[in-house]
Amino acid sequence: MHYQELRRRCQDRVRRLDEEAGIPRPFELRVFLDRLAEQRGRPILLHPSEHVAGRACGLWLDLGDADVIAHAMTTPLHVWHIVLHEVGHMISAHRGGQLLDRDFLRRLAPDVDPAVAVRMMGRTSYSEIEEQEAEMIASLILERARHRGGETVNDPASPQAAQIADRFCDVFGG
Repeated sequence: MHYQELRRRCQDRVRRLDEEAGIPRPFELRVFLDRLAEQRGRPILLHPSEHVAGRACGLWLDLGDADVIAHAMTTPLHVWHIVLHEVGHMISAHRGGQLLDRDFLRRLAPDVDPAVAVRMMGRTSYSEIEEQEAEMIASLILERARHRGGETVNDPASPQAAQIADRFCDVFGG
């Protein structure tokens, strides 16, 4: 797939996400996830972890009645990107997954039978195109959060969020 087609498809998904759930301006991760959870009709639970299965930085588990996003404990900017990357998989309905071990699953979702979850998630990892989509969606969500009606949003009440968003755009473009 060509870059322009990938970007257009991801922009369409992020535009729909903003229309249906609402990307907060200034961006606040928990507010965003609460809006997305309401739109999806089920909670989105964050699980910071020193160990994410498969040496990944993040992982999305679709439990049917809840979504769990496990993420590495790292800097706020990196956490935002990890979580939004997993949201990219979520809103794109990607079905790849990491092969999970039972101990990790017990810590991540203690109410879920690990045998069921291992069967559920015992698939191959995401494809290259799915990973590219998730990366681009994460970047586009923050890019969209910084702009409202063609103007850049600078909220003096949230300097940390503005600084993180600026750094994010410097790194990933925007």
